[in-house]
Amino acid sequence: MDRRTFVRTAAGAVLVKTFPADAQSSTNAPRIGYMTDSSRPQSDVEALQHAPARTPLRRGHNIAFAWRFADTPEKYAPLAAELVALKVDVIVVRTGYMALAAQHATKNIPVVMVTSGDAVQQGLVASLARPRGNVTGLTAISPDLTRKWLELLKEFRPELARVAVLRCPMVAGQPNAVDQFQWRELQGAADALGLHLQSLEVRHPSDFEALFTAAVRERAEALVTLDCVYTNMAQTQVPDPPRRVTGSGCEQPDW
Repeated sequence: MDRRTFVRTAAGAVLVKTFPADAQSSTNAPRIGYMTDSSRPQSDVEALQHAPARTPLRRGHNIAFAWRFADTPEKYAPLAAELVALKVDVIVVRTGYMALAAQHATKNIPVVMVTSGDAVQQGLVASLARPRGNVTGLTAISPDLTRKWLELLKEFRPELARVAVLRCPMVAGQPNAVDQFQWRELQGAADALGLHLQSLEVRHPSDFEALFTAAVRERAEALVTLDCVYTNMAQTQVPDPPRRVTGSGCEQPDW
């Protein structure tokens, strides 16, 4: 099965690997619950399945996995609740949004996030120095970094005047605190650099075509993508322009 077929199969469905089948050789095997979106499930599964080969852990003998794949943010909470009900020993999640769902589902099971937009702004940790609670992992955003995106673009193209910003003000019907924080930081930097920002607000993965059409119509010269769950889940719909600087970051398209 190729990757596209796998993704289509995963979308809209929950793929479940139950513990008895995965750890029948040891009832005391540590149990890892893993939740990701359906943009990259195959690579995630393969990475986790092969990781124990470099450690004393052996899948099916002394370690077990439970997989959960979501195609919309609305499914994060029920899938996190399923992993908690399975009494896993740790929950690994792909994004900060999933970490929030897991944090709401349990205060006792450790939650490890592969990455997050801004763990402090999302309310996942009290601070980077003293996170407290049951969530740990990587965070990729800071105020200085957000402002630096526009500075890098201006340095790359001094005549730059118009920048489109792909953003998610709302996620699963709730205000996106990270987006609002990053948007304020960008607006301050844009004023200082003499740049005009065009807000491209994503409400659903199907919005991309219309939003990029609007960016072209408004003659945007560059694109910045803020922390947005929908761009993570629908990467195949996002144009792949040359000269890219990104990572929830900046892109310089040939528009």
